[in-house]
Amino acid sequence: MIRLDLRLRIAATIGAVCIGTVTALGIALYLAAEKLESALVEQLMAEQLAFLTDHQRANPGYLPPAGPNVQYYAVRTAADEMRLPRFLHGLGPGRYEIDIGQDTGDRHIAVRQVTDTRLIVVYDVGPHELRERKFKQLIALSLSTVAGVALLLGYWLAGILTRQLTDLARHVGTLVPNGPHGPLASAEQDREVAALAQALDQYQARISNLIRREQEFTANASHELRTPLTAIRTSCELVAKNPALPEQERQRVRNISRAAEHMSEHLRALLFLAREEEPADDGPAAIFECVNDAGASLRGEIARKGLAFEVEVPPEAVVEANRQALHLVLSNLLRNAVRHTQRGFVRVSYAPHRLRVSDSGAGIPADELPRIFERNYRGGDSPEGLGIGLDIVKRICDRAGWTIEVESIPSRGSAFIITFAGARSR
Repeated sequence: MIRLDLRLRIAATIGAVCIGTVTALGIALYLAAEKLESALVEQLMAEQLAFLTDHQRANPGYLPPAGPNVQYYAVRTAADEMRLPRFLHGLGPGRYEIDIGQDTGDRHIAVRQVTDTRLIVVYDVGPHELRERKFKQLIALSLSTVAGVALLLGYWLAGILTRQLTDLARHVGTLVPNGPHGPLASAEQDREVAALAQALDQYQARISNLIRREQEFTANASHELRTPLTAIRTSCELVAKNPALPEQERQRVRNISRAAEHMSEHLRALLFLAREEEPADDGPAAIFECVNDAGASLRGEIARKGLAFEVEVPPEAVVEANRQALHLVLSNLLRNAVRHTQRGFVRVSYAPHRLRVSDSGAGIPADELPRIFERNYRGGDSPEGLGIGLDIVKRICDRAGWTIEVESIPSRGSAFIITFAGARSR
C-alpha cells in the first residue's frame, strides 16, 4: 500500500472537503431548481388552461393563437378529434406528461371538459430540458474547476502548514551525535512544533550525555588495561626465553602472550571507535607496511601451522585512509584467517581501491554468510567462531566509508574484500 506524505495527505483532505462541499451544494441547487421548474410548469399549465377556458367562453369556436411552446385545441365533434395529433387522441380531463419520441422531448398536457367542449393545452418543455442539460454541464464544469483549484490550493496551504515541520526535520538531519548545535526550538515556531522541537532537544541532550559517558568509560578502561597487558606480554617474553622451561609450559606461555596481544588489539579498536567524534586522521597509508605490521604478531602461529603467508602488494602502493583504522581491520581479518586455516595459505593482495584478504581454510557455509558481521555470532561448531572481531571490522569500515564483502566456499577458503570508496590510491 502506497502511503502519501503528510503534505499530500493534508492537500487531499482539503481538496476532498472542498469537492464534497461543492458537490453537495451543486446537487442541492440542481434539485431545488428542478423542483422550482416543475412548479413553474404546473403553474403555467393552470394559467394557460384558465386562459383558454375564458377565451372560449368569450369567443366560442375560436382558438387563441399558438405560442412558440404552447398549442391550444378545442374538440366538439368526432372530426375535431381526428384532426388532433395522434398523442392527444382519447385523452380525458386531467394532467399528462407524454414523450412523443423523435428527439422532440416531452409534452405537458392539460385537458378540461367545459359543457360539450373538450379544451386541451399542450406545452413543449424542450427549452426547459435544454436549459436543464446546460445547467448540469455547468455544474459538472464547476465541480471539475473547483476540484483542480481545491487540490492546488490544498497543496499550497499544506506546504505552509508543514513548512515548520520540514524545516525542523532538515535541521535534525544535519545534527552530528554529540556534536555542538543550537536549540531546535524557537519562538517563531507554532506551539505544537515547538513542543516537538523541545522534546528532540531533550532527547539529543540525553544521547550526547550517554555517548560521552560511554566514550569516557571505554577510554578509561582501555587506558587502565593496556598497562597490565603490556606487563603480561613482557613477562611472557622473559619466561619463554628460559631454556629450562618444558615445551608444554612454553606453549602455555605462548598462548597467554597471544591472548594478551589479541586483547590489546581489541582495546585499540574499542578506543578508536570510542573517539568517533574526533576528525579522521586520513593520510597516505603504505599498504605493504600496514600488512606486515598487522601480520607481525601472527607469524609465530603461521609458522607453527606451516602456512604460507603471501603478500601480493606492491611496495609503493598507498591509499588515502586512516592508518590506524586500516591496521585494526587488517589485524582482525588476518587473525581470523589464520585461526580458521590449518593448511595452505593466507594471502593479502591489492588492486587499485581493493584490498583482498583470502585463505585456504574451512570456509563459511552459505546460510551463515549474511550473519558473519553480527556481534558475537559464531558460525558452525567452533568455540571461537566469527565473534567480535568481524563486528569491529564492519563498524570500522562503515565509519571510514569503506565497503567490505565476503566470498567463501566451504572447505576451500574465504576472501574478504575491502573497497576504499572515495579514497585516492596509487
